[in-house]
Amino acid sequence: MVQAVGALPDEEVLATQGHAIRAADLASTLAVEATLHHVDLVAHLGDRAAGPTARGTAEVRRVVERLLGVELPWWTDERVALVGTGRATPTEHESHDLSGVRLPVFS
Repeated sequence: MVQAVGALPDEEVLATQGHAIRAADLASTLAVEATLHHVDLVAHLGDRAAGPTARGTAEVRRVVERLLGVELPWWTDERVALVGTGRATPTEHESHDLSGVRLPVFS
């Protein structure tokens, strides 16, 4: 589905689940959802399973930073994804970086 939506012009408006959404936003939503489900599914497996793709994690980062209203260039994509979605507790230093923002942005 992500590939099908990705083949559409970014500005094309689609109907899904009773709502209208731009093709680019739907593709992003699907990628973020799949990436976070992947994170959740392999979290307990440690080194026995590969994590999500770098592209998926980068998209989660892009969305989380946009929703937070802050950029965290010194954080890894994975850390932004985990902390921003409530899958990890921020360290003391990270909490300082996030001063005044509400977490998680979504879960």
